[in-house]
Amino acid sequence: MLGVVVGSWPGDPGLAERCNLTDLPEAAGAPLLGVVAEGAGALEPAEFRHRATAWVAPRLGGTWHP
Repeated sequence: MLGVVVGSWPGDPGLAERCNLTDLPEAAGAPLLGVVAEGAGALEPAEFRHRATAWVAPRLGGTWHP
C-alpha cells in the first residue's frame, strides 16, 4: 500500500478528525498522503484537478503536508 488519503476532510475539523491524522497511518500501516476536502465530489472535473494538488502530498504530485 502506497499510503492513506482521507476521502472527505471537513472545513472545520474537530478533535476526532485531527487525531485521525495520527491514528489512521498507524492503523493502516502506511503513511498519510492527503485529505480530500469535504464536498470535493461536487466540483467540476477541471476545478477538482486544480484543487487536488493542495489535498495530496508531494509524493503524489501535490503540496499538502499534515
